[in-house]
Formats: sequence, C-alpha cells, structure tokens
Amino acid sequence: MTRLPFQIVVCTVWLYWFSVLVMIARSRLKLGARAGAVPRSTRERWMWLAWAPTIVAWQVLPDLAYTSSSPALRAGDWAVAHPNHLVNWLAVAAAAAAYVLTVPCWLAMGSNWSLAIVPGKQTSLVTKGFYSKVRHPIYALGLLLMAATVVVAPSPAMMLAAASHCTLVMLKAGTEERFLTEKHGESYLEYCQRTSRFVPWPAKAA
Repeated sequence: MTRLPFQIVVCTVWLYWFSVLVMIARSRLKLGARAGAVPRSTRERWMWLAWAPTIVAWQVLPDLAYTSSSPALRAGDWAVAHPNHLVNWLAVAAAAAAYVLTVPCWLAMGSNWSLAIVPGKQTSLVTKGFYSKVRHPIYALGLLLMAATVVVAPSPAMMLAAASHCTLVMLKAGTEERFLTEKHGESYLEYCQRTSRFVPWPAKAA
C-alpha cells in the first residue's frame, strides 16, 4: 500500500508516452499528416539531444529512487521510510488529471499536432477548448505530470531530469511561438495577447 501512489504515477507516465507514440502513428496513418517525430530544424535537433535522454530518464529514474543504493539515484530516507501519504495521493490526483486533460488537447489539435515543428506543413490555428485559455496546455500538463513524478520519487537525479524537462519545455514553447508568429502573423499575435503561456490567467503581453 505504501508504494501504491508511486506505482500509479509511474504507470501514468508510461501511459502518457505510449499515447504520444499512438499520436505519432495516428497522424501518419489515419490523418495523413507528418508527425514531426524527427526534428527538421537545427535548433530542435540540438534540443532533441537533451530531450531524448531526459524522457528516458523520466521512465527509468523513479524505480531507481527506491532500488538504487547510490545517493544520486536514491530518494531521501525521509521519502522512503516515512512517506507523506497525503502528499503522495495528491501527486496521484495531479498525474491522473494531467493525463486525462491532455487527451482532449491532443484530439483538438487533430492533424495540426506534431512532436516537432514541420516546416511547410499546412496547419490551422487552434484556439478552442483549453487553447482558448493557454497557448501550450499540453506542455503545461506535462510539467504537472513531471512534478507529480518528482513528488513520489524525490531523488537528486529525478530532480535534475525535472529541471532539464522544464528548461526544454520553455525553449520549445518559445520556438513554436516564433514559428507560429511567422506562419499566422497578426492573428497569432492577437491570440497571444488574450492568452497566457501555461497558466490560465490573462496575459498582459505576447
């Protein structure tokens, strides 16, 4: 019972990334759209060199937090021997919400969705649903899922992976915004003025 919140969060993380693979297949096979599984721009290729190991670490490090004897990989004794059950179950709720709310965001994107920017791809500007409140709801919910993972597996290595993920999300969001500004021009700038990046409160500027 003690490890149940941990196991649920870890399963949610694996389900999340399995769903990303499903989205890639869906884009290619059902929607006939390029999914951006392989970055085209030089900037995103460099980012992928950091993002790929970060995602792998996200899958591997939580288990090591409870099985490794390395101080860098193992969670603190306070978390292993005396876990805060309330906090851990709140992490479960956050992880479940992150995944459940991400699914309609993926579906709302339809053929516009891609893992990386695809130059030349014909896309429309999606501003409905969660996108009417924030510009990057998928990234925001991904950050929430990462935070839940750190709560249930608080090792130094997992925290480093979380910092890497957070930094890369910020860089990726900025890259996408520049691309969308070039593609959609004034309509995207107006959209930025009425929405915030990650948290649903009114944005003062793009």
